[in-house]
Amino acid sequence: MRGLAAASSAPSTATAVLSAGGGEDADAAAYLNAQTTPPSSTERSLVNTLVKGLKTDGIWIKLDRLSLLAAETAQAARLCLRNPTKSVVATNLPAFTANRGYMGDATSAFLDLGEPFAFAGANFVLDSASIFYVCNLGSATVGLQGHIGSTGALRAGISARNNAGNNTFAIGDSTASAYAGTGARTGFRCASRVESTTKRIYNADGLVTSLAVTSTSVSATNGCALRSTASYSDDRLAVLGSGGGLTAAEIANLNTRLNTYLTAKGAA
Repeated sequence: MRGLAAASSAPSTATAVLSAGGGEDADAAAYLNAQTTPPSSTERSLVNTLVKGLKTDGIWIKLDRLSLLAAETAQAARLCLRNPTKSVVATNLPAFTANRGYMGDATSAFLDLGEPFAFAGANFVLDSASIFYVCNLGSATVGLQGHIGSTGALRAGISARNNAGNNTFAIGDSTASAYAGTGARTGFRCASRVESTTKRIYNADGLVTSLAVTSTSVSATNGCALRSTASYSDDRLAVLGSGGGLTAAEIANLNTRLNTYLTAKGAA
C-alpha cells in the first residue's frame, strides 16, 4: 500500500510540488501536490501521518471518498484525499473557514460529491457500506438536521439533533431508523453495514445501536454532506467520507486517526 518516489519533482512557477521522499507516503503526496496552494509543512506532516495510520489499520483500502474539510484552503478541503482526481462541489455557497471546515445554511447550501456513494467500482456496495463525518461546530438552530446522505431518496444518511429526541440513520435501506441522540449534533458519526440483515451506527464512544434492518438498495443519486434528501444543516463539518463496510475496531481506529489530525490543528 505504501510507496516512495525515487526523485524530487521540480517546482512549477505556480506551486512547489514535492515528491514522496523522506518517508512521505505516495498517496498523501498525490493529494498534497494536487492542492493549488502549497500546504504548510505542518499540514503536510499531519496528512502524511493520517494516511500512513489509515493504511496500518487496514482502513485506507476500504475507503472510496475522504475529504478533509478542515484543510488550509477551500480547494484542498473539497479535494478527495483517497482519490485526488475527485472533488466535492460547494453548492449554493456553503461557508468555508480555513482549518475548521464547511458550514451550511439549513436552507440550500451543501457539498455535492458529484456521484453516488455506490459509483461504478466503489467499495460501497449494498451489503458492505459505510458513511462517516465529523461535525465540529453546531449551530443554534434547534432540531434534526441532515449531515450526510444523498440528494435523492434516502438509502444512506445520518441526521442528528441538538435537542431531546432521536437521531436517525440509514445504510443500504430506505428506513430512517431512530437511535438515541446526545443532545448535540457535534462529534464523529459512522453508519456501517457489513451484512444484509443488520445496520449499525457508531459515535466517538463506539457502537450506539445495532438494528435488524434488511438491506434493500443503494441510491443512484449523488452523495452529499450538510444535507440528506431535503434536510439541510447549518452546522460545520470538518471531515466526510464513505466506503465499504467497516467493523467496530476499524471505526474506532478511524475516529482516533481523524481526531488526531483535527486536534493537532484545533479543529476537533
